[in-house]
Amino acid sequence: GGARPDPVVSLTGAVVALLEVEDECRQAGRAELLSPIVAQTCLWYLQRWGQTYLFPQSSERAPVSATLLAAYGPGPGGEAVLAFLVSRAHTALAIWSSEEEVLSAAASLLLSLACRKAVARVLLAMQGWLSLSRTLVEQLGRPPAGTSLLPPATLGQVMQALCVSVAAAEAGEQRQAMLVELICPPRDHLAALLAQVRASPGAAGQVLVSGPGGEALLRSIHMLQGAARAADFFTYDSVFELVAPVLEILPQVLEHTVEHHDLTAAVVQLYVAVAEAQVSYLSAAQTGRFNGACLQLL
Repeated sequence: GGARPDPVVSLTGAVVALLEVEDECRQAGRAELLSPIVAQTCLWYLQRWGQTYLFPQSSERAPVSATLLAAYGPGPGGEAVLAFLVSRAHTALAIWSSEEEVLSAAASLLLSLACRKAVARVLLAMQGWLSLSRTLVEQLGRPPAGTSLLPPATLGQVMQALCVSVAAAEAGEQRQAMLVELICPPRDHLAALLAQVRASPGAAGQVLVSGPGGEALLRSIHMLQGAARAADFFTYDSVFELVAPVLEILPQVLEHTVEHHDLTAAVVQLYVAVAEAQVSYLSAAQTGRFNGACLQLL
């Protein structure tokens, strides 16, 4: 008989076929046949699969079959699979906006891809990856018709994935430009909201953070948390300088958030994220600036 098919290729094909059935159900208007548990499990599988088989690294101790290299290695085959993975995560974010487990699985898939430099270099040139940044910007205001607001935690995870991928860019100027494009929208949106709160004394300020204004604050803060967590040796300087202005403003509005524990916790976690990811890299001047903001927070 002929050669037996590679079991990894066969299993992956079965999962892809299941995802295609989901697409057909959705296009046919049969949403009742869709399962968030199935969607979450497929995303979990794709994440674990991608960590092992996408752009596989062959060595003498761990050889990779020619079949897997041809299907999933660097080149057209692997790039097509990578585009598919990003598309699946993007689709999950769009259609499962009320299912936090599915959203978390989609964001985890994106982050796992971004954390691998060889994969991230390809992502940075991929239109589907770049469109995720536009999705985040849409979430800062009123999203387009038919688009739901995502939970703040999910926005933070997606922002982290996008900022992590920036470290794969070769030139420092390119990394800086990408981080500006990613971080400035939520930072500037947050600064504008904080200015409104600061200009509203007493109860008026508390009213602003009690309704949609508070939700908008949360979304922006979580995005900046994601950016802060993504910082590494190649990006910490740019990330800190972009985030620092709001670190110096936030303590001035905490009096308005004391009755909103989720908002207060998000503010504190932003400082924690900066400290955990960046404090060992910061210059003396940057450390002094950060310490000053932390003292105001206390």
